[in-house]
Amino acid sequence: MAPTDNSNIAPASKLVVVVAMVMLVLSCTAAQARPSLEMRQRAQVVTRCTVPGTAALTFDDGPYQYMYDITATLKKSNATATFFFNGNNYGCIYDPDNVKRVKHAYDQGHQIASHTWSHADLTTLSWDKLSSEMQKLDQAIERITGAVPAFIRPPYGNHNDRVLQVAAGRKQTIVLWDLE
Repeated sequence: MAPTDNSNIAPASKLVVVVAMVMLVLSCTAAQARPSLEMRQRAQVVTRCTVPGTAALTFDDGPYQYMYDITATLKKSNATATFFFNGNNYGCIYDPDNVKRVKHAYDQGHQIASHTWSHADLTTLSWDKLSSEMQKLDQAIERITGAVPAFIRPPYGNHNDRVLQVAAGRKQTIVLWDLE
């Protein structure tokens, strides 16, 4: 039997093996970079004041036309509050009057937090739309005050694992309420 010429087969086989190894490494790396839903961190949910003997005063859905009256009343009582603002619920947060209201509350020492961009029920949104609702409002508050909100109150208090995961990814704590 005459010897077979394998000189053309060997480089092709080596290429197939190298490509297969690269694909295996890349698939393992991609799997590690994006943890499964079960492994993703979930945001802390606060439902009551964490400091004994105190109460947290919060306002949702602003900025409001009554912002100056509210902050003046709080100042007379030596009290501060957390304002959970929307981006575009009763008017756009970028409206010049609303920008002034947000800055005023922040400059008076009140905490400014997120109540999302449009007050949507977050449990009904896809991951991307949910992220956009949070990101758009956070960006607006940062542009106006220079600070990124550390807290978010989901509209209607509705939250699920997806909401908790997106909030955790944004390093935000979810704040609900225990008394209306």
